[in-house]
Amino acid sequence: MKVSFAIMAHPSRAPLVAELQERLGPIPVAWAEPPYATPHDRGATWRTCRAALLLHTDVQFHCVIQDDAVPCADFATRIERLVTAGDYLYMLFWRRKQGHREEEHAAIRARRVGYFIKSGGSMLGVGMIYPTHLIDDLVAFGDAQSPEMSDDERVKVWAVERKVQTYVPIPSLVDHRGEESLVWHGGRRRVAWRFAG
Repeated sequence: MKVSFAIMAHPSRAPLVAELQERLGPIPVAWAEPPYATPHDRGATWRTCRAALLLHTDVQFHCVIQDDAVPCADFATRIERLVTAGDYLYMLFWRRKQGHREEEHAAIRARRVGYFIKSGGSMLGVGMIYPTHLIDDLVAFGDAQSPEMSDDERVKVWAVERKVQTYVPIPSLVDHRGEESLVWHGGRRRVAWRFAG
């Protein structure tokens, strides 16, 4: 096995976590602790992400999925195959985001080959895979950022500064449930552009 798994979760979504564990097995959970994130202070999401990152085992990669993720069929098997592509940061969910036209064009081209690689742009943490040898550096970097920064923002800035390329499978291997965001996202629909199902 090349990949360990963890769920980052909010206590209000315990039933969703139980569903994920029923589907994927007894994956460890990093539970959010108060004070919880608000629309004006998303720093608490970093604490939960950080805890999930540190649940990795002694393998090459560590996958962190959020409590409202919907994994594709044969998720663990597909993840094990995916990481054979190389020593990347893997972003398992992609949707169109305003202001990221270059990334959108890359995704459209990727329909033919099944992936695209980026070194900037959006960071969408519904499902991520991290090379475990980089996790300590990411945690130290994330801890040094502004308390208001979300987990996605910290991972994005870290990846850009460290020149860590991000591999994005198309179609996405996770999607969002229809649940409302616990941290306001401006009412945008947060669904995968293409989902492996």
